[in-house]
Formats: sequence, structure tokens, C-alpha cells
Amino acid sequence: ADSLAYGTRRKIILESYAPSGFDVKGLVIVGDYPDEEDESTGEDKIVHMNGSILAFPDSCFLWNVKAVKDVTYESLSAVQLYNPLVEYLFIGCDSPLPPREL
Repeated sequence: ADSLAYGTRRKIILESYAPSGFDVKGLVIVGDYPDEEDESTGEDKIVHMNGSILAFPDSCFLWNVKAVKDVTYESLSAVQLYNPLVEYLFIGCDSPLPPREL
């Protein structure tokens, strides 16, 4: 849990996966914001994101890809724009692919 507190931005957590998409914790906070006197924060809520996603340590976006052929440099443009620079990129799918399709 210490790694989730690293840096100044809140981190998100991918809670679970279903055929319809991903459950993401940390995108939405319900309750009070911390102030100088009280450091307690609201409760993290889980948001179900239908479909493919691009997930970064502190944010998550819907990604409009339906098939392997849709994964292109253009479809990954958000990764190129993300700051700090992305060091590792993991791309997964829900079924094994023959190596030639990659």
C-alpha cells in the first residue's frame, strides 16, 4: 500500500475485470475533501468502465479498440502524451493470440 501513496497525485487501482470491462477504484471520491485542520478524506468509489481502457498510475481512460488490428500508433497517442514518460506498456486481450497476429 505504500507504493500507492508515492508522489503527489492519488493513485487508481484496477479492482477487477469482467467481460464488459474493468472496475476502477480511486477515480471518484465521495465525501469531504481534506483541509488544513482535518486530514480525513472521502471514500473511494468503484467505477465500472465498459470496454477497453488505457490505465495510468493516476488516471484511466476508455480506449476505442475492439480487435488487435485497432491497436496502432494512433490509438496509443495518449500513451505518447502522458507525462512522466511511460517506461513499460502492457497490452492484453481476453483470449490467446497466435504470434503472427501480434
